[in-house]
Amino acid sequence: MKTVWPVVCLIATAIITQRACAQGTDSFNEVVKANNAFSLRLYRTLASEPGNQCSSPFQIHSTLAAVHAGAKGKTASQIAKVLELPDQSTRNATHCSALLQNMRASSTPDIKLELASAMFLQTGETFSQPFKELLVKHYDTSLVLMDLTGWPTEFNPEKAMTARKQINSWVANQTHDRITNIVPASLLDEFTRLILVNTLWFKGRWATPFQKSETRNAMFQLSSKDTVLVPTMRLTAEFSCMESKHFQVLEIPYASNQMAMVIILPKENVGLPEIEKSLTSAQLEKFQHSMRFREVRLSLPRFQVTSGYQLEKPLEKMGMKDVFSPQLADLSGITALKPFFIKTILQKTWIAADESGTEAATGVVVAGDTLGIPYVFSVDHPFIFFVRDNRTGCILFLGRVVDPSKE
Repeated sequence: MKTVWPVVCLIATAIITQRACAQGTDSFNEVVKANNAFSLRLYRTLASEPGNQCSSPFQIHSTLAAVHAGAKGKTASQIAKVLELPDQSTRNATHCSALLQNMRASSTPDIKLELASAMFLQTGETFSQPFKELLVKHYDTSLVLMDLTGWPTEFNPEKAMTARKQINSWVANQTHDRITNIVPASLLDEFTRLILVNTLWFKGRWATPFQKSETRNAMFQLSSKDTVLVPTMRLTAEFSCMESKHFQVLEIPYASNQMAMVIILPKENVGLPEIEKSLTSAQLEKFQHSMRFREVRLSLPRFQVTSGYQLEKPLEKMGMKDVFSPQLADLSGITALKPFFIKTILQKTWIAADESGTEAATGVVVAGDTLGIPYVFSVDHPFIFFVRDNRTGCILFLGRVVDPSKE
């Protein structure tokens, strides 16, 4: 029996939306456009699953861009095509590096964005020095030598468990304990040689706070027949918004206007699946150009969503097939070990939106035209949301809420 050597990619995310658009940049426009297009394609692929959902396609995109740097031939071409990037690993690494550095520099007292990446390597094995140097230089990846399996002797479950605990502890620490146990007990086996982990933790204050005193229970329409009573936040202020025949769009900025949460709310006579099927990055750009500021009477349910995905099948469906095949994968830019392939890509994401953090707020509400009638944006049925970096236009998180009473 031929020995196979899998590489495991783990991606953990956490976002806390408390209270929370600067000008964009063209310096890495290619990567941003690719990320947003990939984000919407992945969302449509995952949307077939029922219930609340949240993911960080941005993290998946940047992690796979790093893997692409070690891929060759058809494997590399497939990854590049799915990521909608040119099949040029050095150019992609340079542009991704610029974007990641820009993201890391965005933290302010009101906006916290922390990204971390680590590659856990089996002690004693040989991995490509150029690949390791590229990860360190362009992706700020920490290289950690670790005995994952008991190598070079027979598989040692105790050592695998110790390695698993150390990796899970690292992820929990990077995400402020929001993501725990991302590495399942069954993941490590005698063939595991490399685990690549990517984390993102975001915490932002709303630019205009919701006051807890204004929150009260309201009905949320789950379907044409079912409703649920959920705590619903209320706020009247100026927001950028737009409306079409089938949906409403509203942008809720975070402090400093560097980032925003965008809500896409289908009209009541249009189902969420219809919107999901047609949603593209080109559409999002059109939304952005069509949105205008006006006074809005906003009601938004508190929500908390935890999602976990095993991404091999969704990515295979999108066209990235060879990298998961022991027979076809060409990751010779990572190691000379053969066959060497990706065993699994896991992501866990946690997101919560509430009124928290108002004690640090100025309490100022930007008033609109007091002579006009406020525009009503009542989020009382299933909706799509995404968190965008306004300086670059890059989508960081994307998901939907179909039942805010459930996590």
